[in-house]
Amino acid sequence: FLLSPFKDLILLDIGGEDDGGSLHRGLRGKTVFFLGGPGRDEIANMLNRRRLLSEGGLPHLFTNVAWDHIVLRLWQGSTVEGGRELSLISDYLGAPELDSIIERMDTVKAIDRLNAMEGIDNIRKQFASYREALAEHLAGRGSGRFRPHMALMGSPGTGKSTVARLFGDILREDGLLPKGHFIKVSTDELVGEYVGETRPKTRAVCERARGGVLFIDEAYGLMSGSGRHGNVDYGKEAIEVLIQFMEDSSDSLVILAGYTDEIMTLINEGNKGFRRRFNDLGLFEFMDYSPEVLYNISSRMIREPATDAFRKALRGIIRYKCAYKNRKFGNVGDMENLVSLIVSRYHAIGTDAPLDVEHLPDDLRRLVDDSVLDAGVLLSDLDDVIGQDRVKDLVRKIFNKVVADRKKLMVLDDFRPKMPKLNFLFTGNPGTGKTTIARIVGGILLKLGIFPSSQGNILTEVSGSELLQYTPDDIRKLFEDNIGKVLFIDEAYQLRDSPRVIADIVGNLELEEYKNKLSVIMAGYTDDIHRLYNINPGLKRRFAEIPFADYSDEELYEILQRMAASADHTV
Repeated sequence: FLLSPFKDLILLDIGGEDDGGSLHRGLRGKTVFFLGGPGRDEIANMLNRRRLLSEGGLPHLFTNVAWDHIVLRLWQGSTVEGGRELSLISDYLGAPELDSIIERMDTVKAIDRLNAMEGIDNIRKQFASYREALAEHLAGRGSGRFRPHMALMGSPGTGKSTVARLFGDILREDGLLPKGHFIKVSTDELVGEYVGETRPKTRAVCERARGGVLFIDEAYGLMSGSGRHGNVDYGKEAIEVLIQFMEDSSDSLVILAGYTDEIMTLINEGNKGFRRRFNDLGLFEFMDYSPEVLYNISSRMIREPATDAFRKALRGIIRYKCAYKNRKFGNVGDMENLVSLIVSRYHAIGTDAPLDVEHLPDDLRRLVDDSVLDAGVLLSDLDDVIGQDRVKDLVRKIFNKVVADRKKLMVLDDFRPKMPKLNFLFTGNPGTGKTTIARIVGGILLKLGIFPSSQGNILTEVSGSELLQYTPDDIRKLFEDNIGKVLFIDEAYQLRDSPRVIADIVGNLELEEYKNKLSVIMAGYTDDIHRLYNINPGLKRRFAEIPFADYSDEELYEILQRMAASADHTV
């Protein structure tokens, strides 16, 4: 352990030099070493031994799969059925599944698999330039220093993990990465639980990835205070180790992955030296898939026979969901969930007929089938409300516009629906039904598919006095947590004591990830709400004011009759 590279790692951990006894006195017993799996020569010798000792030999070694390819792929690391990793020569020798592992090896070039993927034309074009620049750099012909590390940025389900694996395989096939194996980790696998654990833990992960690809998913979790450790800055230590690994390991590739804004914040602000470890060619932005690409992907997932009407309906459902998608839209992941929901219901029905529109779950069928789009049913809760005719007329207008846009989406390829304004100022006296109407609005938007399915109550209530204590980050999290819901701020006039909170609310309404992705309703007395206009003029432009009238005597009498009829008269 006092030979390289272990000696260097020990000295790094204790910050001292080898001066005899002091080295041993400094060791604390928490240093982590990654010894690695067998080398390529060891695997080749093992395969030869197995071939010579087996009665029939291993015909795969001389027919279907090239010898060098088998050795290389096993050296990259293999997993047998059941999830057990082959990490020691004894594992390979004793694994009865080894023959089937070799038989399943894909002999198609990784670049061909990358070229076959849909919806990533910009990624392919940029990667071609990246490969050329990296090859020039490693051959010593490039000008300046090329930083080979990458950031794959974009929404969930856009293929970042799949593409990263292919990048590693392609660069290995090009001879630009010696091993090209793929190590995927979360930030929790880098950050320790206590002081002194993070550095050796991160080093061990880096050593596992040496010669290949270290893929850190949702890497922005390394930012201070963003993870499960609160404000404890363990992530900073992990970043420092990563930077050193990136600087010293020209044979390895580090890939950060996650949402674009958060990853760029990590690169630019996570550490002063982080940005210098990335070349612009290594910053890949993954676009959301188009509705047509998502339709093609979904169609391939469905193995059951289906009618043309179903295929048309599926295309319409996907176009609808893409038109009203929000920041949490999962692209391929959402398509997998969609197909699973459709196919599960189809099998539950137990029919032998081909998959058709009538087999769709009701909430999906409503998006494409006029025969089940019953306004009387969808607006029944609204019609049951006594009085407030002006408010009900506005809700009906929103409903009618969404229904009209839904029909246009089915027939016009380039149609992009523009959502009606969903943020309101409910003004009026207490007891005029403001909370009830807010909940009904949310339910209608959910049934129409404008709001994505969400867990729990469709309406989140919070008072203006509660928001006075909120920081800008708290306000943003409140918006994030209520995507697909109604955020109802009662007694909003209390915000007059904090112009900053009002500015945060108005500012978040303009962010693309929240615009028309939730409904924000501020409620209170008319005069008090109007006074907020003087504090923030943007409030009036971004909210539609809906005055709630006091009930007439006749309406109050009808409300009283309903209460009496529904009351429990048992003694």
